[in-house]
Amino acid sequence: MTGLDLITDVLVVGGGPAATWAALKSAQAGAEVVLADKGYCGTSGATASAGTGVWYVPPDPAAREAAMASREKLGGYLDDRRWKARVLDQTYAGMNEPAEPGRYPFPTGPDGTQLRNGVQGPEYMRRMCIRVQRLRRPADISPARRRPHRPRRGRS
Repeated sequence: MTGLDLITDVLVVGGGPAATWAALKSAQAGAEVVLADKGYCGTSGATASAGTGVWYVPPDPAAREAAMASREKLGGYLDDRRWKARVLDQTYAGMNEPAEPGRYPFPTGPDGTQLRNGVQGPEYMRRMCIRVQRLRRPADISPARRRPHRPRRGRS
């Protein structure tokens, strides 16, 4: 691969869940984003070929308290409840986003409500990469492509 000069506001290295979220949120905030990965967007990290569990707890104080208490022993009682509350807030919001604009097909429980406590990696990453590419701002740079990939203009 020959040299490549790019000017960007945000450089995201990786193509897994954290990287695609970082690229997506940065681009939504108006930044020019370059997503650089060793492969194609969505093919890196454990989630790309498997799945992942999610600490998804609705914003009910009693449910949140029970969820935090259940994790304290696992952490040797060395945790920070403010941090756990923030993680629960961010995870709840983050898992609602793929369900609504991303239309991720979460399984449903007996009462018909979606179970948002995990994702199937390949499908989740495929949808995340489509969302990143539709923003038209991020350039997906990878050795597999050997050049920057920007979706054609006019697509949303």
